[in-house]
Amino acid sequence: MGFPAEVLEDELFEAITKKDKQAIKHFVMIITENIESKENKDAAEKRNAELLIKLKEIEVTIKEGFKAFEKRFEQIDKRFEQVDKRFEQVDKRFEEMIHYMDRRFEDVDKRFSMMFKFMSIGYTVITALIVLFKFLK
Repeated sequence: MGFPAEVLEDELFEAITKKDKQAIKHFVMIITENIESKENKDAAEKRNAELLIKLKEIEVTIKEGFKAFEKRFEQIDKRFEQVDKRFEQVDKRFEEMIHYMDRRFEDVDKRFSMMFKFMSIGYTVITALIVLFKFLK
């Protein structure tokens, strides 16, 4: 509550000339309120300055925290890329193994087919010989 100097002068003049106790009280109240408001204002400014400093410290801390998180996420991304590469290598090996197994099964299938053909030819020949010997007797 800032009062102009004229109001203070009038209150002081009345307090001195008329010796009015009410005017003295009013004058003292105006001055103490003015002093208190100035002290409050100074204290508020000091608190605001301290809060501003703390907020700046918090901002710096948060920025550093975010930088640390970004670095951590980059490391995690690198690990995932390495894991992806490993999976690709395993996938390649698995495909090679499947291709190898397919060739092996084809080879075994050819062998069994040939074996069954020879067995069939052998049984046919044996059967034919048995039939021939029976007719010749």
